[in-house]
Amino acid sequence: MQAHIQYIEKELQGLYPKTEIKSFVRLIIEHIFGFNYTQFLLRNDEKSGDDEIAEIKLIVERLKKFEPVQYILGKAEFYGLELKVNRSVLIPRPETEELVH
Repeated sequence: MQAHIQYIEKELQGLYPKTEIKSFVRLIIEHIFGFNYTQFLLRNDEKSGDDEIAEIKLIVERLKKFEPVQYILGKAEFYGLELKVNRSVLIPRPETEELVH
């Protein structure tokens, strides 16, 4: 599974800052495998299916085209809520969350 992390980091290197790539890795892992990054690392020996590998590649290709990760994953967090998003809606901004607070 470590190969997935290396693939994502290699493909996005130079396109995004390292901190943003690390965030993408965490979001992609949580989205595809359904568990957090620590659980992912603990399951390092498990094999991934072809569907999961294909989905990672698709997400990375869309990120390389600078499509917002929220649109790719279909969700965005706002004020402790998970909202469904697509290209027809605006992605909630952290500044708006501060204003609501």
